[in-house]
Amino acid sequence: MFRKAMYPVLGEFIPLIDEILESDLQRHRKQRHTGRRIFERLRDEYGYPGGYTTVTDYLRKSKPLRKEGFVPLQFELGAHAEVDWLKARFLLNGQETIANLFVMKMGGSGGFYGCTDTIIPVKAILLPGID
Repeated sequence: MFRKAMYPVLGEFIPLIDEILESDLQRHRKQRHTGRRIFERLRDEYGYPGGYTTVTDYLRKSKPLRKEGFVPLQFELGAHAEVDWLKARFLLNGQETIANLFVMKMGGSGGFYGCTDTIIPVKAILLPGID
């Protein structure tokens, strides 16, 4: 009854729309009714006197909202880290310099570690003690 009060012209056609949407759940996604097709069926087959936007407004509001799903990531200390290497250009004493940057975010604590040097090769960070 509440939905009919919100849609005075569409109200008596709501059960038909709901029936179409229910039957569409059994169809392949590409074979389902669009908002335009539902409007055309209501107008042509059932004599709906209202407008297209009234139908689409109802469809938008009646569509079940998708809930966002996620799995929280929790790591033991020292078990996970995100790492990135990059080259950065910046001015050092008025001279353009290129530096290798190493940045690491620890998964357990959320802490960050970073270092930079203009001459450290990446293998020195990955394999300490090897030149």
